[in-house]
Amino acid sequence: AGRSLRVEREFDFLCSIEGALVSGQVDLWIEDGDRGVLVDYKTDNVTAAQAPPRAEEYAVQLQLYALALRASGRKVDEAWLFFVRPAVRVAVDLSPNRLEEAIEAVGNLNRAQASRSFPLLTGEHCRRCTYYRGACPAQLPPAGQLSLFA
Repeated sequence: AGRSLRVEREFDFLCSIEGALVSGQVDLWIEDGDRGVLVDYKTDNVTAAQAPPRAEEYAVQLQLYALALRASGRKVDEAWLFFVRPAVRVAVDLSPNRLEEAIEAVGNLNRAQASRSFPLLTGEHCRRCTYYRGACPAQLPPAGQLSLFA
């Protein structure tokens, strides 16, 4: 970053994707010649081996950031997640298919908000939730099988 032509750190953005306002804060964007590089720092407590699968959980975030930066006229050819604790960087896929999937995710969120339908998606990510093994709605019996007043 120190030798790059343009460096921008911690700047906010707001853009429209699929009719939704998407905002975020870019940790680091570098333009060096004909390459634009987006970097997002993560402080998750992960090992070097755990960083790549965790990075996949953040991929949509960086893909949306890349789209927003491109819409503002900035180049973005590469995106990286840098996990601070193990000091590991992981590339984020910015292929057209993955960017289209990120746009579709925003559309899905818009539709879910409009219909007020948010089905639970349980998985490994649940282990980091504050409700894990507690009062998680995913662990309640299906509706009609539990009565609080019986």
